[in-house]
Amino acid sequence: MRILLVNYMDTLMPGGINTVVRELAKHLAKKGHYVVVFNPSWSGRKQCYREFGNLTIIRGHNFNRALYGLNIRNFMYILKLMKRFRPDIIHLHGFHNLFIPLTIILIKLFYPSKLVVFSPHYAPGGHASSLSSKVFKLYSITVGKILYKLIDAMVCSSLFELKSFVNIVGLNSTEKLSLIPHGVSYEPSLCRQYITPSVKKIVEDNASESYQRVLKLLYVGYLLEYKGVQDVIKALARLNREFGIGATLTVIGEGPYKPALIKLAKQLGVIDSVIWKPFVKREELIKNYCQTDVFVFLSRGEMFGLVAYEALALSKPVIVAKKAALIECCYKYANCICVESAEELAEKIIELLNRLHTSTNLKSPPSWSEIVTKYLELYSQIRNVRGDV
Repeated sequence: MRILLVNYMDTLMPGGINTVVRELAKHLAKKGHYVVVFNPSWSGRKQCYREFGNLTIIRGHNFNRALYGLNIRNFMYILKLMKRFRPDIIHLHGFHNLFIPLTIILIKLFYPSKLVVFSPHYAPGGHASSLSSKVFKLYSITVGKILYKLIDAMVCSSLFELKSFVNIVGLNSTEKLSLIPHGVSYEPSLCRQYITPSVKKIVEDNASESYQRVLKLLYVGYLLEYKGVQDVIKALARLNREFGIGATLTVIGEGPYKPALIKLAKQLGVIDSVIWKPFVKREELIKNYCQTDVFVFLSRGEMFGLVAYEALALSKPVIVAKKAALIECCYKYANCICVESAEELAEKIIELLNRLHTSTNLKSPPSWSEIVTKYLELYSQIRNVRGDV
């Protein structure tokens, strides 16, 4: 098959959506399909055209943030690409912009017979104000209904994402919807080269004596208010002061909320216990996952939460917020705990570590190779319905 993937973000940069598009493209190409990935340029990065065997990644013109991605040059580029590449499937990613919806409309206008698959990566939370939340709801209802009529299939990564999109848009039919979770590219064996001393069971009534080394917590992701890093910092302070446990928190990521997080860490007296790192390369990220004791992700607006699954794939204990799609993570994996509120986080960290001393045969998330097989089944199915095969 010839498959065109369109991403509204920069596929070679960090982030959940970018990881999904990158892994999907890589594994589709590995299975012998011809894949082209197109995305706009972000942050002034130069246009580029990179070939990796039967995988090509194209960075187009600037993503105009003020106009939510509108740039006529990118639309013209895609039309030329459609004519030159002649894809069997066009799979577009991202709902929170105007670039992808208008690209879908454009493709269906000029190439009405082409098969279009849409992954919205729909996350209803995380808005800065009630006004922006109301505007986004209106956008979701209006644009969502238009797109659903045009596309041939829609893929959601979690039950939460699927139900959220159906409910807010008000879909009467769900026949075009498919549920395919994201995969992971990590496995426990990757941690063998980063062996650290095992975590001793914490005796809650005398934690300081039984815990003989620093407890390492880890967060990976963008630094935004709704991601909940501030709650992890508060729990860090409680672990150190109330429970007598020496603990550190490594924060890997960047974002506009970082100054507020640094200020909070200083106010709580734990600034020296927080290690700040920018987004790092894959090898360094794996090392940090492997050397942590507990991965903490308290985001309240995730449509999947890929970083939590990556930690689980490396057999790491994970604590997530009991919100959005992260709840599904707790139902599936024994080494994952949901917290109802940030106030109970410190106790839950101790509970999870104690629980894991009696846990065996921990389940691992599916690999990207397994997940891509499901995508190929979907692509073949809609081609068969149309009679293209």
